Amino acid sequence: MSKKVVPALIALVIALAWLCSAFVPFPVFAIIVGIVAAIAVYEVENAIGMKFKPIQIITMLYAAAGPIVANFINKINFPFAAVTTLFVVTILILMVIKHDKNKFQTVATSVFASICLSYGFSTVVLIRDLYTTYADVFSNKKPYAVFFLLLSFFCAWMTDAMAFFAGSFFGKHKMCPKISPNKTIEGAIGGVLSNAILTLILLTIFRHFFDVQVGYLFTALVSIVLSVVSIFGDLAASVIKRQSGIKDFGNLIPGTGGIMDRFDSALFVLPLLYGIIKVCIENGASNFIFS
Repeated sequence: MSKKVVPALIALVIALAWLCSAFVPFPVFAIIVGIVAAIAVYEVENAIGMKFKPIQIITMLYAAAGPIVANFINKINFPFAAVTTLFVVTILILMVIKHDKNKFQTVATSVFASICLSYGFSTVVLIRDLYTTYADVFSNKKPYAVFFLLLSFFCAWMTDAMAFFAGSFFGKHKMCPKISPNKTIEGAIGGVLSNAILTLILLTIFRHFFDVQVGYLFTALVSIVLSVVSIFGDLAASVIKRQSGIKDFGNLIPGTGGIMDRFDSALFVLPLLYGIIKVCIENGASNFIFS
């Protein structure tokens, strides 16, 4: 039991402590997210066998810069395309210079991982800033930011924990035995439905105490979608670990693995939630968020 519940609770406690720095004037929150993103890239590169330090350093810096830049996205016009192009070209030049040490497949995976992780972790900051980016929609109220972030982390972490409980009691049919032998279809369904209930309870608390008027229908539907996606995020990480011949990405938190072990699902959930909210607002369907 502790193999699933303890990591989920530890991750949630860390996330709550993390949120305490979300609204301080100095960009502490974004810097912390950037550091986490850099560590995640380092773990992935270790898993795939990328040992060339110059490429590791540059990819980690690129990943770390994403969340920090996102902190100022509403204040500056940052040339993302130009910087990313320069980043990719620099990595390819290093690959050519040290072609005897760097296989293209490994370099390409490093580039892909750093770009994806940089954006994935950046959406933590972008979700936090939704209440100011769309101040007219969310009445410029910070509790909306906290709610959306907690919704993301609930869908990523509590789905997995509740799926473990449901699978332990009702699991009969293996979902992906070659990828994750312990996951069952019954467990997945139980995790998704249980998390939907938990997120509705979370919403009730925020509506009652913090005047967050997000709708129950929106929360229920989105939590189900995000929970399903989080399961695939966890499976995707399992594929990487199996193909790399490792049990965990790291051991930053003893007994619970590394950064990627804790954020694999969240990195699928966070960008999707941000995208859903952004699409709803920018396509004239913001009422759906409050339905």
